[in-house]
Amino acid sequence: MKTVGEEVYELPIFEDQLVEFTYSPTEDYTDWDRVDPETHDGEVHIKETIFDSPEKAIHVIHRVKNKDKARYRFNIIDRDRRICRYTGEDTPPWSIFCAVTKYGYHCETAPEPNRKHIFGLLFAAGTELTQHVQDEKYEYFSGVGSLVSQILLFYSQIAAVEEQVGPDRMEEFVSVLPESDSHGPVEFKAIETALTKMGIENSYIPTSLFHPSVDSLLDSHMRDSESKEDPDSSEEGSTSSRNLSYVIQTNRGHGEHQNKMYVSLIGADAIDRFSFEFTDEDESECVAQTGVEGDLPPYMVIDSVREEYNIKNISSFVYDEDIPLIDILLDIDQLVRRTTSHFPPESFATKNLLSEYLYAIDVCLAVAVAYESAPAQYNYAIEQVFSKLGVPLTVQNVIKTGHAQRNKISAVAFQAIDDIEETNMEKIQKRGRGLHNITRIEDRWSKNDNNEIETPLLKRIYNPDVSLQVE
Repeated sequence: MKTVGEEVYELPIFEDQLVEFTYSPTEDYTDWDRVDPETHDGEVHIKETIFDSPEKAIHVIHRVKNKDKARYRFNIIDRDRRICRYTGEDTPPWSIFCAVTKYGYHCETAPEPNRKHIFGLLFAAGTELTQHVQDEKYEYFSGVGSLVSQILLFYSQIAAVEEQVGPDRMEEFVSVLPESDSHGPVEFKAIETALTKMGIENSYIPTSLFHPSVDSLLDSHMRDSESKEDPDSSEEGSTSSRNLSYVIQTNRGHGEHQNKMYVSLIGADAIDRFSFEFTDEDESECVAQTGVEGDLPPYMVIDSVREEYNIKNISSFVYDEDIPLIDILLDIDQLVRRTTSHFPPESFATKNLLSEYLYAIDVCLAVAVAYESAPAQYNYAIEQVFSKLGVPLTVQNVIKTGHAQRNKISAVAFQAIDDIEETNMEKIQKRGRGLHNITRIEDRWSKNDNNEIETPLLKRIYNPDVSLQVE
């Protein structure tokens, strides 16, 4: 028998209270005063051994005052990929799973959140877009951008529910939601109540958890400014606020998997794992491995890896203030494309919502091109159109306008900038064609019906008798 690694960890493994990843937030996100039930006294001793036979194991001993309190054995399934499995009939305390993860192994029998993080990342994209369009100085641009973000947030919620309950029960789910005229996301409590009425337990609701755009959850998480000023204020690898934290543990693979980095996300009740492959270590470039059920890492994992490496295939949806909105839209549409590819909309609700998004971003991209190229001229034309319609130019009025009306308004206003230099007009048109070639909106269209402007979006997504809002 050969010992190839040893570590000793003092308990508790992590001093901060960890967030419960399997819990979907409502008004009371978590019990801030809860004492972690898996906090123990003593130490955890870990020893990794390789026997003369192919057998490899991790031995974990919990000691209090130099006396063994409990012993646990984990068989190593794949040392190169750092995977192990607990084979005992009991269930080790959560602190033991955390210690094994901190040592560098992923235990296949440790609880996992079973949530699809791609929907949470989509929600994060929507929240970031919301903040950027609110900062736009042009009401029309802000209005069409706000509509895209609101529909996107709503779609991420409804699509995540469909993934959990199945398309056959979506009409039942939507029918018990409270009626609303808003295009935006549904209250967490309303979704949770609806799922409870349907008898769905252990459900998750997508949220841009720990994303900087959501200050309602993490006031002091905005780029960890406090922890950067005081490096000793929190443990390395963890992010915390108001006694809420998560821990990210990074390890390198062995052997043929040495070109991969494994990142574990540790919460109070679940551990998730993600892998990244190095494509150019000299340039600190890597790609996220996204083949497992089409899922993507959550924002906090992406953000943590980005501190040292450039991830080539996923955006974190955190941007500088001066980034063109059109670039954000393109990143978002790429994520929508990936999401709908891995989890195609199957119910009437998700198909209609996807169509709503396609109508909205189709106009938004054209408007973004116009404002990017000739903002003053285009906005003046927009003001003139709304003046002739006798409608005040406000963000809410832009949102309430029908898709076809927004398309006509945008096109009419665009004609007002055709008196600029012909070379610039060619650039504008080329930019517009390029965007549509990238997004291929028309290839993803699913419906093209007529509908009254006043019909609430919520009613449209589950009532087959009420079709899309297109005049």
